[in-house]
Amino acid sequence: MFSTLGIGIDTCAQQVLCPPNLDFEQGSYANWEFYTGNCCPINTSNFTGPIQGRHQLQFGANFDPYGGFPVVAPGGGTYSLKLGNDSAFWQAERARYYIQIPNGTASYTLVYRYAVVFQDPAHMPADQPKFEVNVFDSASGQKIPCNNHLYVSSSSLPGFKQSTKDPSVYYKDWTTATIDFAGLGGHTIAVDFATADCGKGGHFGYGYLDLSCAMFQVYNVNCKPDPTITLMAPPGFQQYRWMDTSFNIHYGSTENLTIPTPTQSQHFAVILTPYPGFGCPDTLFAEVIKSQLITEVSKDTVLCEGSTAQLSVKSKSIGTPLTYNWAPSNNLSCSNCTNPVATPDKTTMYYVTVTDTAGCSNTDSVLVTVREAIDPSIELSDDTICQYDQVSAFNTNRNPATATYSWSVDTAGHILSGHNMPNMIAVWLQPGLKKVILSVKNQGCAEYDTLNVLVKDKPDATTTIEPDACIGDKVSLEFHDEPAKYIWDITEQDVEDSTYTGSMEMHWNTTGTKDIKLFLKGENGCNDSSETSIVIHENPEADIFSDDRNICSGKTFRLSTKEGIRYSYSWGPPQYFLKNNEPSVIGVAEKTGYVHVQVTNEWHCSSYDSFYIYAGPCCDVIMPDAFTPNGDGKNDSYYPIDIQQHRLIQFMVVNRWGEVIFETETNGTGWDGTQNGEPAPVGTYHFFVRYICYGDEQYAKKGNFILLR
Repeated sequence: MFSTLGIGIDTCAQQVLCPPNLDFEQGSYANWEFYTGNCCPINTSNFTGPIQGRHQLQFGANFDPYGGFPVVAPGGGTYSLKLGNDSAFWQAERARYYIQIPNGTASYTLVYRYAVVFQDPAHMPADQPKFEVNVFDSASGQKIPCNNHLYVSSSSLPGFKQSTKDPSVYYKDWTTATIDFAGLGGHTIAVDFATADCGKGGHFGYGYLDLSCAMFQVYNVNCKPDPTITLMAPPGFQQYRWMDTSFNIHYGSTENLTIPTPTQSQHFAVILTPYPGFGCPDTLFAEVIKSQLITEVSKDTVLCEGSTAQLSVKSKSIGTPLTYNWAPSNNLSCSNCTNPVATPDKTTMYYVTVTDTAGCSNTDSVLVTVREAIDPSIELSDDTICQYDQVSAFNTNRNPATATYSWSVDTAGHILSGHNMPNMIAVWLQPGLKKVILSVKNQGCAEYDTLNVLVKDKPDATTTIEPDACIGDKVSLEFHDEPAKYIWDITEQDVEDSTYTGSMEMHWNTTGTKDIKLFLKGENGCNDSSETSIVIHENPEADIFSDDRNICSGKTFRLSTKEGIRYSYSWGPPQYFLKNNEPSVIGVAEKTGYVHVQVTNEWHCSSYDSFYIYAGPCCDVIMPDAFTPNGDGKNDSYYPIDIQQHRLIQFMVVNRWGEVIFETETNGTGWDGTQNGEPAPVGTYHFFVRYICYGDEQYAKKGNFILLR
């Protein structure tokens, strides 16, 4: 045998907040707990959560196949809960809700509606299919008196009817009972509803829970100006007694009481007496009040041609259920619901009229503006490019003249032109798979398209070299290590190696601009090239000259070198000179030796020259220790070096046998290393010189020197 259960619950006796999702009107199982188990007795200790086919929400205008009653209680909400199924094997199901009774609440009542359908297998009562309600304090586990009920299948139960589909099935249509929580303010109460199959395992059941949460009855005296109103108590009780809230005036003893419409708000009480075995007596309260219908529709919206718009209306009224009427109804998914979907083909003003059960109605509107359709589509000039190369992107579909365009690229991409135009040009600085996105908008409508472009790594042909160098200097050319073939074209250089060598050392022996060109042929098909140059400069002239041939100890002398534009000079040793950074300097001959000058131009090219300073007595003459008459233009003759500052009387060269082989009385004339027109042999020779220094005083000097070749 199987059993069917339906329950509806109203909070009554005073205005209270509805516990969340007590009535399943969220369309979910939130805040409820679900269990399974077996029978008999009912043992549902398995906390499972909602199981498809055993705990399942129902909605719509469907009917129980055995009892023919609605699966959702009439006058209730939109959803109900089904417990159980029509399979066997001792199944039992339970649904639990915890209700926290507000502090300070003296009277708090739940009105629940139930309908049960049992198959009667004629077992002992303990093994019959059953439905039970258990109410207990969740903290102490103590049951709430007069609120725990057990119903077992029996053809003799009052109010049960026999199914026309299966004679073994007995059902009871939606029936109402109450649970009284008076005096339990501040407590949390657990309410359990459970169904079970028979204890023999051969008869099965399923059920429904339908719950509503509201005052027991609310009426309106403004929007429905009828001369009478009807107060309606929950159905299914044995006796009704209508009273005023002081219980002094008795109005009637029927389920529904028709009275003259009150001229002002008024409270009523109804005393409910259930059938024996179906609960305890309880008192519910009703109030006749003014109805206020508040509506709020969705905002005006703009959509593209061919798109949809979600319309909605939010309403609040005590006169539920509300009815809705949308117009015009064409191009709407529904005309009598709260959230229709509109698919207009042109701009349309939609009106919605909301009406409550008190006769109040409000009409509001929402404007849906339809814009001309847009359809972006991207085409690329190439879907595979090299790093730093440009790619063009085109919008190929026609769009309204009022449309605006916006291009974007990702990851190190840059739009070079056409950012807000139908076509654009972009470049990427990093390799990888890149996105090109086109967004088109038209008066509130927006669509986009995207394509990918593969950017390959491009070799870097950048070279680094000093911009200037000097003739003969070694310079280093730096470049990158790339997976590519290297092809060089360098002025006056021959480079045949096509692989990476780290760097190259080179020099030039001619001046001028030298071009350096590199072409890289990448292994992935991407190439790169670069051009740079270096300027080779001449070294400056650094020859030292002096007009003073009479340099001797303590004497001031002037030395000079060639002056150039942006030349710098450094004479040394510095102790010889009063100032050593000019092209012409003045010094004092205090020590015999060489002085030198380094001349540097603006490109750091430099030359060096030296000059011998004689700091001996002023009347002495310098005779070289050797000379090399080989025709190279250097030291090719032998003579007294400083004789020009004196007056020569006699200069004579004698060989080792005492023969005079050269003699002169003329200043600046020297021996050329020959004897009788033939080269004199290498060896040691003797010199004798006689001269006048100052006035008529004569000086003489003799010594040896070597002839070398």
